[in-house]
Amino acid sequence: MQKLLIATTNEGKIKEINDSYKDLEIELIELRKIVNEDFKVKETGHTFEDNAVIKAKEYAKKSKMITLAEDSGIDIDCLEGKLGIYSARFLKGKTDEEKNQIILNMMKKVPKAKRTARFRVAIAIAAPNKKVEVIEAISEGTISSQAKGDNGFGYDEIFIPKGSRRTYAQFSINEKNKKSFRAAALARARKILKGFMK
Repeated sequence: MQKLLIATTNEGKIKEINDSYKDLEIELIELRKIVNEDFKVKETGHTFEDNAVIKAKEYAKKSKMITLAEDSGIDIDCLEGKLGIYSARFLKGKTDEEKNQIILNMMKKVPKAKRTARFRVAIAIAAPNKKVEVIEAISEGTISSQAKGDNGFGYDEIFIPKGSRRTYAQFSINEKNKKSFRAAALARARKILKGFMK
């Protein structure tokens, strides 16, 4: 069975990737199981795509395995670039719940029409021979007035995708695996992944 390195230590992302690819005949290897903790890739890119490619290439080279890496985050229009590629590092040291509450407090007086936001994700698949391909997906939506839901991580509990009245964290696991922005990117990445595994 072929192996695929998942280049993240984020438990929520690992679960979504595992759920999306559980039907494939691929052994998914978690990063922490094979890479020394001292080996960290610096995310020096200026876009989600840049950072996903940097991580996929470096970990593929280090592990000598086909590697899937992703970089994602949220853009909140009224906060003018405070998050984006810095989403994971925003308010570093705070829990997801604390970050979400701080954002909601910052937006307390922002009317519904101006609470527009979008999740972005870039997924890069790289081989040790330096071949790399990238998939991107975007989910437009709005920021809720309060945190809701228990089935998510990161900013899921404050993001309402377009066409829904619920936050991503209020979706069931099955719904999220079918409808989320990351699920859309992972679904599109399947064909590419199969090509790498030939």
